[in-house]
Amino acid sequence: MKKLLILIFPLLLQITLFSQVTYTQGPKLNTARTSASGTKLNDGRILIAGGHGIGFLKLNSAEIWSPGTNTFQQYTMNDYRDFAGVVKLSNGRVMLIGGMSGDLGVGQLSSMEVFNPADNSFTSVCNLGFGARTMANGTELTSGKVLIAGCWWDANTALYGDIYDPVSNTCIATGQLTTARANPFLLPMNDGTALLMGGVNPYSGPTFESVELYDPSTNQFSLFQETFIPGETLWVPSYGRADEAATIRMKNGKYLMLAGKSSNDVGYYSLVTIDPATKSIALLHTSPEIPNYNVYTGDSVGVYSILLDTAKDYCYLICVKSTSAPYYETSFKVVDLKTNTLFSLNDHFVIPYGCWDIPRYVLNDSRIFFVGGSTSNNFDCLDSTFFYTVQVPTGVNDKNNLPNGYSLSQNYPNPFNPSTKIKFTLPGNEFVSLKVYDVVGREVSTIINEQKVAGNYEITFNASSLSSGVYFYKLSTKSYSESRKMILIK
Repeated sequence: MKKLLILIFPLLLQITLFSQVTYTQGPKLNTARTSASGTKLNDGRILIAGGHGIGFLKLNSAEIWSPGTNTFQQYTMNDYRDFAGVVKLSNGRVMLIGGMSGDLGVGQLSSMEVFNPADNSFTSVCNLGFGARTMANGTELTSGKVLIAGCWWDANTALYGDIYDPVSNTCIATGQLTTARANPFLLPMNDGTALLMGGVNPYSGPTFESVELYDPSTNQFSLFQETFIPGETLWVPSYGRADEAATIRMKNGKYLMLAGKSSNDVGYYSLVTIDPATKSIALLHTSPEIPNYNVYTGDSVGVYSILLDTAKDYCYLICVKSTSAPYYETSFKVVDLKTNTLFSLNDHFVIPYGCWDIPRYVLNDSRIFFVGGSTSNNFDCLDSTFFYTVQVPTGVNDKNNLPNGYSLSQNYPNPFNPSTKIKFTLPGNEFVSLKVYDVVGREVSTIINEQKVAGNYEITFNASSLSSGVYFYKLSTKSYSESRKMILIK
């Protein structure tokens, strides 16, 4: 085995092969807002509807972002739509459901309206059948009817759903749910039924584990399964206001969601698939698994959302940790859904506001678009938007450029003071470690110890904190190991 020497200060490690994620400030909204609803239209534009503005004031305005001009144009809706439900219909139109009737997050609306992207118009339709709702969600069934459920601060309304018929423009109440819920998530099944999951008690509380089945032939709900994952406990679905059936459907027809559970102050995460043909809900295991979140570990990062990029067959995991209020550090992980391999990207960005549940979308060019938000609470809303561009590392989707073997190059320059570069190649996606040892074999630094994609890497080391000497660095994978020597002279 070849031996080489290296001396490295790990805190100054820098991957210089590429910047994997770039942050770009986007155009300003015409009105600062948070808690808005919205969706990506079929033509690539983004509709942002309602929410509330500065001072927790209800909004009846909507804005449309156009990729060609990178600007927002504002429109007036027929009613206020703070915490409204949104359903993108199969004909490309968008249904807006209920919302809060007053400022400061109080009151409920029974009105509904439909946005037509052909002429950017909003048209009122019939009122909800059972009663006014806020924090409701819905989904379009295979019949073309829209199933609606959920309500905040009204347990009676939250115990019933509504079914809207766009042909007759009528809305009637469904039978009772097994559990009253606010903000549940609904998914249509291939046989015309729908699954209802998640949501919280109408007066707040933890997310429900149980899943319900809606049968249109009887207009009734029934308990489908007591736990979100059969045979598992504590797992609950995690989703945002921008999520709906169309945004989480994979190429294979299954739905993809994030699930989480908490036990002994540790948060666990997993992807979950839901098959609309069989109604089966199952954990999707990645390699490696998604890291846990520990509330007692200062550098722990929580996964709060996923975004599906069907064009590339990727799932982006949006990770956030609070630094010092109101600053949050965001980072990304990527799951290649062709192999279920999880990759952690290098770049981290600190932004001066939270983006936990603001509209966010994967655009047609694969950029990720965040819209609005708040610096602290419901009163301090923002007109800011921003883009993330995620560059997946070399080798994930370009097999023609993959290295045909392993290699660990001699560092250059050598001897060095204080910085040097090391190149290595990986022919496949696998777990990699790069460690540094002193002349008596003691490990002095772990430089890399994680899953890496196939590709060519160049790493810069800065050894300014180390004394002169001879060191050995060793690259190891499951099927390959090589060491080299490096000399630091000061």
